[in-house]
Amino acid sequence: MTVTLSPDVIALIEARMNAHGYPSADELVRDALRLMDGDYSIENDPDALRALLQEGLDSGEPLEVEADDLESHIIHGTPLRSR
Repeated sequence: MTVTLSPDVIALIEARMNAHGYPSADELVRDALRLMDGDYSIENDPDALRALLQEGLDSGEPLEVEADDLESHIIHGTPLRSR
């Protein structure tokens, strides 16, 4: 199957791959489809849950950020600014 994606969607996929450690776009899309279908739950994956918790603990001091800045960070990968 061949799918044509806009540059914005390609950038979003690449940002999510980098942020979440996906080795390929195929794996990211597969997990996204599982989430959409309700076939995947982080609560049922203790290893993934532990990894996410450790990532949070290792990420440094918490930042207080505005919701718009967080949304921009998630969607576009823009750096977070502390309030």
